[in-house]
Amino acid sequence: MAEFKVSGRMKVKTLRDQFRKAYGSELSVINPENDGWYVSDDVTLASCRPAGKRAKPGEINVRGNMLVGNFEKEMKEEFGVKIQIHYSKNSKSGMATQEEHGPTRYWVPDNVTLTESGKL
Repeated sequence: MAEFKVSGRMKVKTLRDQFRKAYGSELSVINPENDGWYVSDDVTLASCRPAGKRAKPGEINVRGNMLVGNFEKEMKEEFGVKIQIHYSKNSKSGMATQEEHGPTRYWVPDNVTLTESGKL
């Protein structure tokens, strides 16, 4: 089972790359100040916290058996950032989609494990 650690010093690009490599699905970090806009890949998780928001200075262990909803909640509590797990167009399940400046993204439901998220 794939596992890795996330800290506030980690860049968004590193988090996205490690997540994709470990689970096969995609992760987006959403700007807490302007919901709906994605955070740039070249900033750290700590630097994209909302203004005045103090998050815990720790780290979390990301494991494949974690539920998507629990991972998203833990990232919000620990680092003050909102994330969404999604996968690309070649899926069979037909979950809710959102068109962005690229391929259609299918949001992964909260009750799916991180490992399962890459198999949808």
